[in-house]
Amino acid sequence: MVAEQLLNSLNIPSPLERFHLKHSLLPNLTLDIKRDDLIHPLLSGNKVRKLLGHLESVSHGLFTGLISMGGPWSNHLHACSWLSREIGIPFVAIIRGQEPKEYSDTLKDMAAWGTRLVFVSRADYREIRTYYENPEHLKPAILKTFEDYYFIPEGGRDTRAIEGLNQLTEELDHDYDAIYLGVGTGTTLAGLLNSWSNSTTHIYGILAVDAQDSQQLTISELTRESKPKYSLLDEYTFGGFAKTNEHLLKFMLDFHRDTGVPLEPVYTGKAMYALQEHINEGRYDEGANILFIHTGGLQGLRGYSELTPLLGTPSHLKLEI
Repeated sequence: MVAEQLLNSLNIPSPLERFHLKHSLLPNLTLDIKRDDLIHPLLSGNKVRKLLGHLESVSHGLFTGLISMGGPWSNHLHACSWLSREIGIPFVAIIRGQEPKEYSDTLKDMAAWGTRLVFVSRADYREIRTYYENPEHLKPAILKTFEDYYFIPEGGRDTRAIEGLNQLTEELDHDYDAIYLGVGTGTTLAGLLNSWSNSTTHIYGILAVDAQDSQQLTISELTRESKPKYSLLDEYTFGGFAKTNEHLLKFMLDFHRDTGVPLEPVYTGKAMYALQEHINEGRYDEGANILFIHTGGLQGLRGYSELTPLLGTPSHLKLEI
């Protein structure tokens, strides 16, 4: 099976590391970090876990290629591109927006790996998204062109992604009081809710983009009725998707200096910032058992010149084609 072959080259189960937060008002509180960023130098975090579920469908040989969609810095497309090269199947990436004069580092990687990049207008992109959310709509032309390609929705959002995420919860003890993670489409949070056995754990999804109607829809579609308590928090977006400021950047650099753990400003930086805010607000005592899930995405650091110190230190961030 394709997924089983890939697992041999991946660091799964990923490490679980324990830290004391130096800048917390509770310096004796311990925090566990699930280091999914260490799964693979080029393929890490929740993206690979979601894709492993999809690849089982591809391995049956019914499709001649893969097709998916995302922005010019998409971690999801970056992972799809590398995987498609590894398994020897063509990949078409639908990119939101006009083709830029200068490619992002993410797009450069994908082009070097043989991915076919197709740039579409934002209106056409919304049309594709609307179609996969409601297949009763007219099928967009780009999907008709690649009728025999396996379509992976934006961010891997699908019930098949849940299959790959189940392994994450199998690698963890379920005795945590709280769990924090960044949220994009809501698929990873849905996978966690669907297979977490401790109903007293409160799971905090820190939104990278405030699209709660869509995120709640994903959670309701992909989870069973009975699930742990969870909250979607939109107050840590720092102005919107991939937006940041000097305060967040300094926090990330300080956190890396203190722990050696790199964060990126789209998902994990904001999620960790929210966690430390909650600790400093007095939500927890020093006996609390808290888990942070590092969802990877570190290749996106290359888009932020202020965070170059995070690129050079950890060896797994040296992206080599």
